[in-house]
Amino acid sequence: ILFPLNSVHLFPYFLINLKSLKKLSFLKIKDFERIKNYLDNKKKIAFISGPSSNLEAIQRFEEYKKALEKNNIKFDPELVAEGDFTEESTDAICRLLDKKADEIDAICFANDNMALAGYHELLRRGIEIGKDIVITGFDDIPEALYLKPALTTIRASYRELGEKAIEAAKELYYTCQKLIND
Repeated sequence: ILFPLNSVHLFPYFLINLKSLKKLSFLKIKDFERIKNYLDNKKKIAFISGPSSNLEAIQRFEEYKKALEKNNIKFDPELVAEGDFTEESTDAICRLLDKKADEIDAICFANDNMALAGYHELLRRGIEIGKDIVITGFDDIPEALYLKPALTTIRASYRELGEKAIEAAKELYYTCQKLIND
């Protein structure tokens, strides 16, 4: 739901409650398919998700599972750990690596901030990124370019998300106007 708020300094604004507007997600299965294409013949693809209470995290996790299925890769819940969308997700990464490091040939991070934490932990453990394991992220943050090797990431279309939010706001406005006038 979009909540119209009073003007602050003469500028009206809205807050977006993503739980009510599932159509505002900008993630598509084709994004994970592109990641899967990059991962080539990898079969043990782990996933570090965002918080299970976060709509974007849930959607990214569902798209990961769909992409695995589409590529005939069996989903293994042991290859999934829940992070928090920050670089402080090291605990989730460590839990996953402690259990399955020898089996994993790729890790898909639900965002680039967690991938940064993953890079640091993998390097700390002597696991060579690009040789021993492949890493991907999502959001295309500027720091991704400066990692060695550079992080393969999917660019989030914030413009598309903004356009969808504006359309939802207009739809809400016209719906309210209709209810008032009827």
